Amino acid sequence: MLEYSIEIMRVIIDKKESKSKTYKYPLIIPIIIYTGEEKWDAKLSMKELKEQIEWYEEKEEISLVDVNRYSKEELLKEDNILSKVMLLEKSKNTVEFIKNVEEILKTSNNKNLEKIKDIIRYKAEGIIEQEQLETVLKKVKIEKEEKTMTLAERIHENERKERLAIRLQAMEEGIIQGKIEGEKRGEVKGKLETINLTIIKMLGLKLDDKIIQEVTGVKQKEIEKIKKELAEAK
Repeated sequence: MLEYSIEIMRVIIDKKESKSKTYKYPLIIPIIIYTGEEKWDAKLSMKELKEQIEWYEEKEEISLVDVNRYSKEELLKEDNILSKVMLLEKSKNTVEFIKNVEEILKTSNNKNLEKIKDIIRYKAEGIIEQEQLETVLKKVKIEKEEKTMTLAERIHENERKERLAIRLQAMEEGIIQGKIEGEKRGEVKGKLETINLTIIKMLGLKLDDKIIQEVTGVKQKEIEKIKKELAEAK
């Protein structure tokens, strides 16, 4: 019935001048004349046949989204697919389209990235060649990966500094503890004893053997020897 109504309306519109703002589209009133023997059991309303969404109430008015009401910055800031589509629609020429594509990909999160790429490919038809578009997509991907690598390197550097601070603190505490123990027991004799106490302290902090070697300058076999003595003492 909906298809019939639209076709009837189209025929009438084709025969009349419909460009005027005062033009009223014809009202079509669907009526079914049923001659079947069985009781009619089909729906009589399109609303009953349509899928229902809990948060959306269907209205007669068309939902209008005017892209001109939003600035480019606002659309880029919004983290949803619709805002990216709206920005693509605002592109006035090929150069602006490519620039908008680059900025959209750079600001989009990875969750929606593939969907957005598919939309971009669809919208690009008739604007730029497919090969040129793929080059742009690849270029942005490489730039994002390089940016991520730079961030990873910064994180790695911060972790390295934190480990160094722990090593220095452990070394300082070990030396101080060595002096205290030496004064109380008279067992600390020079640099070797201090280093041994430092190693013990660092082992207590569960620092890696390579870190202990780097800080104290001792060989691995000396560390193993101290580990063994500690085990026997326990």
